[in-house]
Amino acid sequence: MTTADELPPRLRCVGRDLVKPNGKKIWLRGVNFGAFNDDEEQECVPVRAMNANALRAALRWWGTWGKGDEPNPDCRDNDAFAFLNREKLQTWHGRLAAAAANDLWSVAFIDSNCGQGGTNSAEDIAYCDRYGRWGAAGHNFYTDESMLRTYAGIVWPAAAARLRTMSRVGLLEAHVEPAHHRPDSWIPRVAQVYKAVIEGIRSVDADTPILCGAMPGYSSYRAEDGLLALREAFGGTLPPGLVWTVNLLNSYVTDREQFDRGLGHLVDLTEKYDIPGFVQQVGRNSRDDVDLACMRHAVDALKEAQIGYTWWAWRVHSTDPGGKGLNYMRDDGAGWIAKDNEIALLADSWGGVEPAVWP
Repeated sequence: MTTADELPPRLRCVGRDLVKPNGKKIWLRGVNFGAFNDDEEQECVPVRAMNANALRAALRWWGTWGKGDEPNPDCRDNDAFAFLNREKLQTWHGRLAAAAANDLWSVAFIDSNCGQGGTNSAEDIAYCDRYGRWGAAGHNFYTDESMLRTYAGIVWPAAAARLRTMSRVGLLEAHVEPAHHRPDSWIPRVAQVYKAVIEGIRSVDADTPILCGAMPGYSSYRAEDGLLALREAFGGTLPPGLVWTVNLLNSYVTDREQFDRGLGHLVDLTEKYDIPGFVQQVGRNSRDDVDLACMRHAVDALKEAQIGYTWWAWRVHSTDPGGKGLNYMRDDGAGWIAKDNEIALLADSWGGVEPAVWP
């Protein structure tokens, strides 16, 4: 049996800072592996070459994400151990292990389009509420307690127990972009879901920092409301090892004033409650920022604030060069085309800081 002393060391939350096992502060910066069917372990090599020290990698559970010819990466398997498809779980583990081998701290997240709302599209509703019984509230973790128990009490503990034996798992992102399109009255519901998931993770992992954020969809404007609701759910004290996030995607980047406001909300919150902040998705469509001025503004502001982030995304399953990916598909589907100018901009911003290697 593995003892606590034999487990890989973890990042720690010390006030507003994330701290490496050697006691030195670390500013996380990297990219998202969000294209489950397309991202490959060997791509951690060029990511590290960008001066990155972080990789956010997805596991999808209970939802529909595949579009066109892209198969749905949903790893929910009702006949499998802990309801997790072994092949897809091993794919996720392989990417996290490759990240560690390339000195990247991973942000491991389990996404659930159904669990976080299930009503974003007609496809979501058909997939999540197959019998049409849940109505406008949707079939999700907030309305179906049995699904929450499965996710928080079986899926996450099984995943977290395995991840705790793996090196350089930096953050566990507990419940992604909660409660889209829901009224403020749902804020306590979201806090209760987070409480259940955090308790499930902590039943097997006492150490790894946990990333959470406010509804709807990691709103920067509701960031403090969500944090206060979580504190209330835990009896008036924030759980240890908590890192807070907001979503700074799309118009947040292309509208510089909106970006500054959103980032400012997160910075203010980290100062007020003395906890680290991290932005799990920063990005925009390339067609909306041809000269990269908005991208430069965003990465400069994040660096100045020393708020860590991961850029969305490394690859996109599309032949459109105007989308969000740093790499997009060739027209014939036989390979990838890199946006060298955007990659170079990030590499320049991420250089000149303490390397990820420790001690």
